[in-house]
Order: sequence, then structure tokens, then C-alpha cells
Amino acid sequence: MLYVASIQRATAQLDAIKADWIQTNVDCLLVSKLNRIQVTKIDLDGTDSDGVLHSSFDVQLDATIAAIATVKLAIDKPSSLIVLTTSHQLFTLEYASKTPQHPVTTSSVSIQERFATRAELQRIVVDPDRRLILVHAYNGQLRVIPLMSAGGKSTSGTTKNRRFSKVDFPDAPLTADLALDLSRSYNLRLDALNVRSIVMLPSAINSISSPTIVVLHSDAHGQQTVALFQVDLEEKELEPGPETEVEDAGAETLIPHGHQGVLVVGEQSIEWVSQMPFDVRGKGKAKEVGSSPKRITKCALPVGNVKAWVRQTMSRWCVLTHHYSWLLANSWTLLPGQKGQYLLGDIYGKLLRLDVRGDSAGRVQSLLTHDLGDMSTFQKASSPTALVCLADEVLYLASRFGDSQLIRLLPSSPNNELELVASYPSLAPITDSCVVRGQSGASSHLVTCSGAYKGGSLRVVRQGAGLVEMADLALENVQRMWAVKNDAGLVFDRGHSADAYGGLLVMSFFDETQILDPDQSRTGDGDEGISEVQIPGIRSDVQTLLAHTSGNHLVQVTASEVVSVSAEVTSAAPTKAEWRPAHGLQITLAEADGNYVLLALQGGEIELLDVCEGQVSHVASLKLASDVAAISLARLGTRSVAVVALWSSNLVQLIDLPTMGEMSSHMMAGGYLVRSLLLATFADSVAHLFVGLGDGSLVSFIINSTDATFEVESQKSARLGTKPVTMTQIIGDDAATTSVLVSSDRVTAISRQSDRLSYSSVNLKGITAMVQLHSSLYPGAIAFASPSEVRLGRIESVQHVDIRPISLEEDEPRKIVHSVRARSFGVACLRRDVDRVTGRQKSSSSFKVLHDETFEVLASISLHPDEEAQSLAVLDDGKNDRTCFILGTALIRAAEAEPSSGRVLLISRDAATDSGYSIAAEVSVSGSTYSLAAMDSLTFVAAINSSVTVYGVGQDWQAIQPIATWGGAFVAFSLVSLAKDQILVGDALRSLTLLQLERNSQNGSAGSSRLVEVARDYSPHYVTAFAPVSPTSKEFVGAESDLNLFTVAKDQTHNSRTGQAEIELVDQGRFHLGELVTSFNSGALVHQFDEALAGVATPRLVFTTSAGSVGAILDIGTETSKVLSELERNMRRVMDSIGELRQEESVHSLMPESTRAASVDVSLLEPRSWRAFRSERQVATSAGFIDGDFIERFLTVSTSQVERIMAGGNEHERITMTSDELMRIVEGMSRLH
Repeated sequence: MLYVASIQRATAQLDAIKADWIQTNVDCLLVSKLNRIQVTKIDLDGTDSDGVLHSSFDVQLDATIAAIATVKLAIDKPSSLIVLTTSHQLFTLEYASKTPQHPVTTSSVSIQERFATRAELQRIVVDPDRRLILVHAYNGQLRVIPLMSAGGKSTSGTTKNRRFSKVDFPDAPLTADLALDLSRSYNLRLDALNVRSIVMLPSAINSISSPTIVVLHSDAHGQQTVALFQVDLEEKELEPGPETEVEDAGAETLIPHGHQGVLVVGEQSIEWVSQMPFDVRGKGKAKEVGSSPKRITKCALPVGNVKAWVRQTMSRWCVLTHHYSWLLANSWTLLPGQKGQYLLGDIYGKLLRLDVRGDSAGRVQSLLTHDLGDMSTFQKASSPTALVCLADEVLYLASRFGDSQLIRLLPSSPNNELELVASYPSLAPITDSCVVRGQSGASSHLVTCSGAYKGGSLRVVRQGAGLVEMADLALENVQRMWAVKNDAGLVFDRGHSADAYGGLLVMSFFDETQILDPDQSRTGDGDEGISEVQIPGIRSDVQTLLAHTSGNHLVQVTASEVVSVSAEVTSAAPTKAEWRPAHGLQITLAEADGNYVLLALQGGEIELLDVCEGQVSHVASLKLASDVAAISLARLGTRSVAVVALWSSNLVQLIDLPTMGEMSSHMMAGGYLVRSLLLATFADSVAHLFVGLGDGSLVSFIINSTDATFEVESQKSARLGTKPVTMTQIIGDDAATTSVLVSSDRVTAISRQSDRLSYSSVNLKGITAMVQLHSSLYPGAIAFASPSEVRLGRIESVQHVDIRPISLEEDEPRKIVHSVRARSFGVACLRRDVDRVTGRQKSSSSFKVLHDETFEVLASISLHPDEEAQSLAVLDDGKNDRTCFILGTALIRAAEAEPSSGRVLLISRDAATDSGYSIAAEVSVSGSTYSLAAMDSLTFVAAINSSVTVYGVGQDWQAIQPIATWGGAFVAFSLVSLAKDQILVGDALRSLTLLQLERNSQNGSAGSSRLVEVARDYSPHYVTAFAPVSPTSKEFVGAESDLNLFTVAKDQTHNSRTGQAEIELVDQGRFHLGELVTSFNSGALVHQFDEALAGVATPRLVFTTSAGSVGAILDIGTETSKVLSELERNMRRVMDSIGELRQEESVHSLMPESTRAASVDVSLLEPRSWRAFRSERQVATSAGFIDGDFIERFLTVSTSQVERIMAGGNEHERITMTSDELMRIVEGMSRLH
């Protein structure tokens, strides 16, 4: 069975809105990210490192989000959030302060229609006058949700709830409380198909007219039309009104401008479509009293055959047109504080300000636009999907095609209208990826082709947090480090004021000690950087074992003595106290906490000293069985405790201070000795003892703070590398951010979240010492020492992945392969440009070779005009130490529905002249080369339209010759080369087909070999990507266009008719992922550190999606599959849902007994079943897959929920293992991705 889990959740931002959802009248930013809503607090006066946006949390949904909106139902309460999913479940959420990530569902309803056609535009529209909410989910249909008064009456006939401001924006305060009940919704027929945009207009001042809807739609001939409708809430009818054709065929957006009309935004013009004000003459009746403005350029007569009240009320539509250079607007926002000013966002990253100017009566007189320029001005051009004004000059740009951005508008600066405040990295959309396996035990990493339009780039994705480097010191062979915190205002030889700096960095080498001042530039010297400090009384000619401050004294421990130096002097004769061991014994280890200093001496003796007011006093001593291997000194509750481990055994002891009495002990299992100890107490007051072993393992225990005993059942072990472990504790700005840094081969950050330890790797290796600095110049910095240097930096956050962008200027990477032998990437690129005058869009393709570490461009080859790169592969010839890239292309012609010609190019380096990469050979093909795969160093296979062809390249790689062709595909979209000359082909309609290459000659010339169909999967899957589960596996996992995963396996059967053995592709599993998978890669991004999971779970594949997700597929054993399947089943019964959604419900439970089957009609399945396999023809319960993201919620559930989950629904569903054992399995699984 396969375990599917997320490495990085979707980063594409599909929508963003601002509302007071958390706290009344305090806005927050709500961002829709496919299947979760990111909630971010807005701090316009913030000065922290996060700037304006901070304190984010996610609301995870078991569905794909189609649309979001907010509505203000009560004056003294926060707004309600309305969510529509792609499965057409509609629900409202209210914020819950006790469980922020699990808001309260106040109403939920399914609006699924069995025979309706899903609309391309999914939208929720809230009436500005708070009378109703519209949902557009199906073509030709609107869902109407009336807003009721608190007493349960409809608001359609009153004006108490409406605004009475003399201006139309911003909205005036609300005056009545409303109730929202989604179950009272109903459908209305909409006489408009292919809806591009839909908005609602507010009523005129003091008007009681019906709610007004404006729709932009297109007919079968592509003619764009603006139509007006009114909703009769009492009769539950949709009354059609006048309509007018739009001149700009590229119009896609409507912007409501007050109650008078709408702005229609097209590619080359903006049209103001206005209805003049009318005098109210009674319910449903109105009479025109205004006159047409003089500056109208065109008027369109209303359509005939409409009701009398419509003809009277909507007598004439007037259009004012403003032309500009080409713009493909896909987002807009109203600028606050600027009446009639809007900001438009272009798909290529341009911002345009629109000024709507009117006369004293509010009638629009002119439209003006101001080009704010491309966002490439600040080096990153993102295509916006939503614009949100957070303040007068602060704009949030949400993007699904690149990084989202926080922008400051600078209207007073004509030459620099935009300033980038912050950028939020995104991987979306990912078109291709490759896994680069780490060298010398290093972790593997993923390189993705991300972004679109002007925001395309390569992204290097590594598991764990990244380091923001702040300084780099050329100091070699640092063995230990301490950060001396200056709490008492220490004054040393320079005579600076007490608050001149925050602390010092003490570094110990093999035979010397150096002290650095990280805050030198704040002392008035004017020199930036870090310099060495000389402190009288502190020895610099020996190795230091410990540096510590006690009050106003600096303590240094060396192998021979303990020295306490007063810091309140500026003369050359400081106050100094010393202590030396008796009988000339050597000090081997030292630790300190407060006034206590604990020493380990030769022969197994430990000494406790008290350093207070300049005096060093001996407190107590203890003789142990052998020399001490590691010690730790810390507070445990209200007492001081020492932890000691010996060289002669694996016994770890907890010793009370100052009595030196043993409190508890534990014998460590295994053959490796203890090399380091750390006792740390986290924010929830739970103390953990971390024991580092010589083989790179880390063992942790919970220590009972009351009696200082080991909670043996809490023991957990993780393999963090192969080298001995070193540790340090990191204290954040608040106690909740306390963590422990552990270094072996790599650095790992350990924090405590949701009552468990959470491990996150940090992308650093070879670190010998670490310490947290106390510096005002480098806030939050940590010093990392390696054999060659010392780096000062800040860990961005203990996050799951680190994303590093590699810019290719304005090129979009589309395909990528990695050559281990050449240590380079081959990247196929696309560049899209637009002529802002004519609107003509053009594209060009190129192929680049980049170094796999520096990402330096080694070669760039341009393709022919109108030729686009479609596929890429690499041939590595180990025998002759050479590499060749294979590039497949297609010639894109506007008149062709399908490409009819293309090329296959062989690109290699001229080894004789070393003249760089060039095209060594090429062959023309009759179609698009959708996919390529290498079979061996001399053979590759290509998928070209509906055929699959095997090519040979010859010994010299100077020619391409076809060997065999198979033409049985509908569209051969993807392929994978398997062992023994087998090829698996992914078809656009016919799922997977297994081919066998039968070679009839050694060299394989044309016509001498053939491709034979061996087996086929007859399921109607539109395959987008697939891969074998492992190189030797007979099981294959595939992804299809309906956002599902499926598995098939090769099975050998006996044909009774022919009497011969045959191979079949048999269905094994199915699972709804909810995202479009674009690539599968063999491998993993993490090392399997948990030895308990060896052989139980094995990471197999890394996959990417168009929404910017990165996921992992793990192969789990039979027993583990059984346990996790039982856990998943029981969790479905117990876990509270958001929006009444379900991770999955049994299809059988939703059907009459007479119709139950393994697969059913789509309409019979509830939209709440998230993981059920679904397509246009079939819906079936998931099988063969475990939902890892759902399973790992088990780590965060309450104790009562754990008990209910373990018990199940009946005795047969009870999980037999203990909850602690099950928790350890789930924790281990979470560390494998």
C-alpha cells in the first residue's frame, strides 16, 4: 500500500480578500490556497522583521476551494466567511479564538445539481445592501441566499440594513443585524451562458429598488455582452433587463462603480456602461428624472420584449469608452481614500491606475489611466490573481503564477512608482522537476520549473529551514563557542557605556582563545564588521572549556583553572578570583547555570563551584565510577539539576544540586557511548533530556519535573547522521519559539508542538559548534562554526522546506533534466512577450545548460521562430565519459489544431575542442514530441502525437536513426523507459500501455526491430504523469486530468486459448488528490533517520503539482498498512469537520442497497467525500492509498479524541496496539517526508 503525504502544500494563491474575520473592525488578510485558507494579521504600524503581515495560520479543508467571500452580519461581531468548494459544498465559517485553525461552521449546504453543467467562473457575490448573496456555480443558473433579519424576516422590503451615505464608497456603517441560513437558498434561471464576470450594484440613495445584477457574458460567436438583471426576492424570480454589446472582444472584467453602472475592462479599452438615476414611484415602478450627460460617446438601446417596469426603469444604457495600450487585466481593487480610483493588474505584471472622474452630481465625465510600470522594476514580475489594498499606499498582490508580493505605492515619486516591501515565495505552477541526489551523505534536493509569464524561475527545494546569512568570518578550526550575554552591563578595557553592546562571542581553538565583539559598529568606531577584543585577566593563549557571566563577572574555565574577572574596571589591573583543582588534576568538561559552575575532572570526579560577587567558592564534590563523557547543567522546575554520563558505561544520571545526590538514572541501550547531553524545558513547561550518541543517534526522554525521574515510555530515538552529536538550546523572542539545534552530519532543529517533538532539518552540514548570539546589530543571529569558517545567520523559521529561487531573467523554465556525469542541468525555456500597442503576443524557445551547483549558464541555444520545446531527456555514456541532451520540439501554427511537425535534437559538448554545447544531430518528426526517455547510452524513445518511436544515435552520436515505431496511441502524452527494453506509455484517453522492444540485430537499424504491445490498462484515464513505484517494482502509479492518482501492476496470467503466459496491467488502487500532478521523481528529500521504521516504510517517489505542491509517496509494509488503514477509518468517525466536509465517506452508505457497487454514478456521491476517486464517468471509494496528511492530524488531537479513535465504532474496529505505540508510528511517518 502507498502512503501519500505533503512535503510542501500548495503555494498558488487563487484569491485574496481583506475583512474583519478575526476581530471586529480589525482587518486581516484571507488568502485562498487551493485547499486551505491562510489567515494573516495586518499590522500597518509593525516594525518587526515580518513587516506589515505576520502571525499567519492556516484553515485546512478537505476540499478544493472554488471561491471565498465575507459578509458582515452584525455590527458588533466579526464578518462571516463564505466558502464554495469545487464539489459545490457551500458553508460559512466564524473564527474561534480557542481553536484558530478549526473555525466554527455556522451553516452548510450542498448545492450540487445532478444534470447541470459546471461553470467556468465560480463566484460568490454579496449584495452591497446586504439583502442577498449570489453564488454562480453552474452555467445558466444562480443560487440565491436571502439574508434574513435577526427576527427571521427577509430584508427585501426594508431599508434599515442599508447605507445612507452620500457617497457610494467606502460603505457607511451598518445599522441592523442579519442572519444567514444557507438551507433557505434557491435557484434562479440565468439567461446568460459563458459568464466572464458578475457583480452587484448598490441601490441609489434612499432607494428600495430590487437587487441589481450585472453580467458580462459571451455568445457562441464570441460576442461579449453586458446584461442587467434584477432579483425579485418576494416572487423568487430573476427579471431580465437591457443589455449592450461590448466593443472590446477581450473584455473579461466588470468593476461596479457606485449605483450608476459598471466599468468593463478589456484588452485595449475600458468602457463605462451607465444607467441614469431614476425617481422612485412606488414598489417596482420608477420614472426617469435625469438627463443624459453631454460627454457620452455612444448609447445602446435596450433589447425589446421586456416587461413594462423594466422598459420604464432601464430606459437607456450609455457608454463612455477610454482606449489605452494593450492590457490583459485579471485583477482589480479600489484604492481607499481616493474616490473613483482603481488599480488594475495585468497578467504580465503591469499595474495600471484608473481614475474615474465625474461632475458635482456624481455622473461620470471621463476615464483616465496611468501606467505604473511593470513590476520587473524591482526584479520580480508576478502575474496577479488578486489585488488587496491593506492601506492607502500598501498593496498585497496575490499570485498563482509566481511569488506573491507586498508593494508600496509611491505616488509622489514619478520615476519610481512602486517599491517592493516583501516577497512570499511560491513554487506554482510547477511544470517539471528533477531530484538531485546528495553527495557524500548529503540530503537530496528538488529543482523545479516554476512560475509563468515574467515570474518564471528555477526553484531549489530542500527539506528543512534555510539560513539567512548575516556575516561570514574567515576563522578555521573553531572547536567550541559561547555567547556571553551582557545582562549586567559589563564594561571591559574600552570604557564603553553599559548598554553599548549586547554581548561577546568567545571562541576556543586547539591552543588559543579569541573574543569577538559582534556590535563593534555601534560603539562609535565607525568600522563595520567584527573585531577581536582583549580583556585583562582572560587568557588567550590556551584552550577554553567554558565562558560564562555571573553577575558582573566573566568566568573562564581552562584545563588547569577557573578564573572570574570583574568587568567594572577600565584599568590594567582587574579584580580577579581563581580556583584550581587539587593535586594538579586536569579539568576535562565544564558547564554553568546562574552562579553554579560544574566541573568534570580526571579520574571521574565532579566539582560544584559557586561564583558570586567576585568570589569562587567550592560547594560540593562527587566521585563517580569513571571519567565523565558529557555533562549538562540546567533548571528543572525550581531546582538545579546536573546530568552526567560516563565513558565506561552508558549510564546517564540526574544529580541534585547542590547536594550532589543522585535523583535517578537510566542505562542507555546500544553499543555507542554518550557524547553530549542537554536538558531543555520548552514553553509548555515539559522538560526533555536529549542524549547524543557517538554514531549520530539522538535519544530523548521526558523528565518528570516533580521528582526528576525518567519517563521511560516517552523514549524516542532518531538517527540524525553518522558523526557524534553536539547540541545547543535556542531561546526565541517568546518562550513558544524555544528550540534545540542538533548537529551531526547536518543540523536539525527540534521544537515542541502539539505535545510532541517536531524535527526540521536546517540546510547546513559539517557544523562543529553552534551558539545563539546576544547582539543588537545581529538580532536573532546564531553562530555556526565549521572547519573552514564561522557564519552568522538567522534561521528564517523552523519550516518544513527551504526554497531558493534561480532567476533566468524573463525566461520561463518548462522542462528540466539533470546529468550526474556532466554535473549540469538541461533546461528548456519559453519566453513570452507582448506588444503593448498591437496586443500581439509572441513566444520564443531556447535550451540552456546550467552548472548544477553554481547555476552558471554554460550554454544557450535558441530554437526556430514559432518552435517550442516540449520534452527533454539525457543520455549518459559512462564508458566514454560523455553526456548528451535530447530535446523534442513542436512547430506551433495558429491554423493547426494539433502540431504537424517538429524536431528531435541531439545536443552535446565537443570533447575534442571543448567548444561548448551545440546541436550534434537532428531529425524532423511529423508532430509534437510530447515525451522523451533514454533507454541506454545509444537508444532513446520518443512519443510523437499518436505514435511511439525508438531511435538510435550511433556510436559517435552524430546521427539519429529510427529503429522501431508503434502507432496504437490516441495521444502518447508521456512515457517511461523500463528495464529489459520495456516502455510504458501514458495516453490521453487510453491510460497506460506496456510495450516491448524486440531487437533483431545488434545495432538496431531501421526496420530490423519492432515495438510490440504487451499489456494495456483499459480504464479511461487521461494520464498526465506516471512512474514505477521503484526501479524493480511491478507496480506503477499514475496521475490523471481528473486530479486522481491510480496504480496498476503487471500480473502474469495464463491464456487458456493460446496456452501461453500473458502480462496484464491490473488495477490496484485509486485516490483523489485534488491537484494536477505534473511530474514524478524517484527518490526522497529526507534521510530515513528513524531506525524503527527501517523496512516498515520506504520513501519511493517525489511528485509535484501545478498548484505548487510537492508530495511524497512511501511504500509501507502489510502490517503497517493494516494499522494505518484502521486508524484512518476510525479518525473519519471522530474528527470534527470544517464545513461538514469529510475526508471520505463510504460510497455504499450513500446509495440504495439495490444499486450498491464498487463504482457508481457521480451524482450519487456526496460532495463531502474528499478522497473518493471521481471522474466524469465514475466515482469509487479510495483504495490502495493512505492519506498521510489526514493520518498525521492524529498527532494534534485531544486525549479524549485519541481514546475514541482507539476504541472505534464497535469492538471489531478497536485498534489493538496502544495509543503511544501508534503515536510513535505516525510520528515516524511524518519524519519521512
